[in-house]
Amino acid sequence: MGGELMLADGETATGVLSVTGIAGGRIEVVASGAEVKLEADGPLADEASITVTVVGAGGSGWFRFNVRDSESGRLLLLGNPIYVVSS
Repeated sequence: MGGELMLADGETATGVLSVTGIAGGRIEVVASGAEVKLEADGPLADEASITVTVVGAGGSGWFRFNVRDSESGRLLLLGNPIYVVSS
């Protein structure tokens, strides 16, 4: 996690988000000026790999992933931001 991703307007990048030890958690995307799509939604298994697609918006922005408890909404994991920069 962390770093910089260079994308032209409309260009996409796809990656895999892997998490372990968070059975019943859910992934939350926090973004500012970045469009991020997750392959799946809902409670996670103890080990999960989720496909993530990021779409360039012609400017700069950032996104990060949090993991929250599905029942209480309590924050379990806080991810570092990935910065999206127009190429």
